[in-house]
Amino acid sequence: MANRKPKVLVIGDCYIDMSLQCEHFPAPGEVVKGSGFSYVPMGSAVMQSIQAALCGCEVSAVASIGQGQCARFVTETLKNYYVNTELIFTAQAKSTGISITFIKNSDGAASTCIIDGANSCLTAEHLSCATIEQAISDSNCVIINSNSSDEAIAAVVSSAQIHRTATIFNFKNSLSSFVKEIDSKPIQFQQLDILIAEASAEISGEGIHEMKLTATELIGRGIKNVIVRTDKKGSLIVNKDGTSIIETPDSEAAQLSNGTDSFVAAIAACCGVRDTMDSAVKFASAAALLSSQKSITPENLPRKTEIIELLQQWD
Repeated sequence: MANRKPKVLVIGDCYIDMSLQCEHFPAPGEVVKGSGFSYVPMGSAVMQSIQAALCGCEVSAVASIGQGQCARFVTETLKNYYVNTELIFTAQAKSTGISITFIKNSDGAASTCIIDGANSCLTAEHLSCATIEQAISDSNCVIINSNSSDEAIAAVVSSAQIHRTATIFNFKNSLSSFVKEIDSKPIQFQQLDILIAEASAEISGEGIHEMKLTATELIGRGIKNVIVRTDKKGSLIVNKDGTSIIETPDSEAAQLSNGTDSFVAAIAACCGVRDTMDSAVKFASAAALLSSQKSITPENLPRKTEIIELLQQWD
């Protein structure tokens, strides 16, 4: 990864994640004693912005939050990592998104309730305004997460094309699901620079062949790069230059899907300095592995130096 400081714009959601540890999940009407509690900002806009900043980027976050203590906690956390929060909208009469998780002490099983709150208020109108268009113009790349509406995503991609800003779309589902949906989406979904999706099968045997065909179809439609991630082997890259697989050493020891936000942000950091796609995915894979080995909180996200040290061990 080069030494230039890329500018990254992250469009996503924000939540306050409340986790409670207990002996068992409470039944209706039951009260159980808890043994632990955490209260941290989460969501793609939070985690990806912070990870990109830790990778050496100049980052601006775009999201929608409510008012009050939860909203201040989100913005203050982002500012602690030098993320620009001036593009975060405040929704009236809506709370900041909330995620409440009960975790069983015995086996770590979790049960979660999510309230979208102000996240549902980030619209295409917000993302088409002059301020956001200027931010897109000033950025090397923009990360778009699939929690946004189709119209909002289309507006961002159109603006990015005008200003020649690279677009990275984090599709939080399988590649096969994206293909099934694409004909019902705006044409801008076929004009992405990078699509990141999950695998519906292992990267081996028939699974790899099917994913190659699916990704090649998307390249033919106009997407420049398709990256498919798996927990077991690593990542599949397909573009006009062909196909490659970037394996992730030691991946058996971690749940790589837990490191998705780190992976996406690290891809943006590398693309912002025009690294090759293979180099970007290798760097991102190291970031994701480090992130997945700890509890998922902003303070546990890996620094650029840690990622480089792991890459050196792989080499």
